[in-house]
Amino acid sequence: MKRRVLKPPRKIGKLNIFFIIKGLILLILVFLVPLAFAEKIELNGFAYDSNLIGLEPIFTQKVKITSVDKDSGGQVFLNVADGTRVKFLGINILHPDEAIAFLEEQMADMMVYLSYEGKEEDNVGYKRAYVWSDEIYKYYSVSVLWNAVLIINGFALPLNFNYTYNEIFFALESEELETVKTEVEGIKTTEAIKKNITDKIPPGFEAVDWEMKKPEVWYRMNKQLIEERDNKLVYITTLYRESCLLTFMFDEDAAIKSVSYVFSFVDVNHAEETFEKFVKYLNEIIGEDAITEFMEFTKTSDERIEAQCLWEESNATAVLLMRTLSRNVHAMRLTFARNEP
Repeated sequence: MKRRVLKPPRKIGKLNIFFIIKGLILLILVFLVPLAFAEKIELNGFAYDSNLIGLEPIFTQKVKITSVDKDSGGQVFLNVADGTRVKFLGINILHPDEAIAFLEEQMADMMVYLSYEGKEEDNVGYKRAYVWSDEIYKYYSVSVLWNAVLIINGFALPLNFNYTYNEIFFALESEELETVKTEVEGIKTTEAIKKNITDKIPPGFEAVDWEMKKPEVWYRMNKQLIEERDNKLVYITTLYRESCLLTFMFDEDAAIKSVSYVFSFVDVNHAEETFEKFVKYLNEIIGEDAITEFMEFTKTSDERIEAQCLWEESNATAVLLMRTLSRNVHAMRLTFARNEP
């Protein structure tokens, strides 16, 4: 197609100059106005949507990607260091070879976080998960959802079935995410867990379950181990972006008895905000109707604080307890304890 060339008029009077300037202004606005309202941002060489910043998983398994491949149907999957094969939940890969090249460039040897929804593994041994990584945007760390990245960058389309991000993925594909932005802000997590959690409380928001023995827990945990005894494993970890100590307690048969997170605070306001945040998240996971005891956050004139919440389910209990240990040092402990059958 030949490019049209606009020839200037032979004589440029004041009126013509006026229209030329006006035209230039309009041309600039044509380019600048869409950019001013654009939601696309650039992250390390790929496009993302700024409306998704703030989404983050609750349940995660930290893994290392060793390679990227595709199955016989052209669906891309990640090979993980522990031998797991992971497909992207909620999307259909359109251009597998291009997607593999893109992912190999962006995610080679990367540590990522997997979060699941519903049944993790299909009939042929693939796990389906949301895949997350920590990226830097404007000097702070954000959680990036790679299932969405593949849609935004044209490598995949959303699948239409019942999963948490269904509406969001379709809005990304149609570039109408702004219309469901409140939906994004309301989710903030990857799991509608309550429907699957009626009689099972996860022991540590990690890649373990109540039936695992101590050696398997030790093998699966991707955290910094700082203490190991016959009945205990202690790690440094984070939960809901708060640094803490994670402790697994085992019985005489090396089975999990309880899992505890311990957090420390020197700022009372930070402690209060964290307690309220954890109550909110645990209510989403376990259910507010499972609360049997609750003490609101209270503080005295000498900056001593106290708060508590207890959730009870059929096979386990969860306790969130906050206390002042000494002057200017406060602690919060979240414990999941298995009930005896």
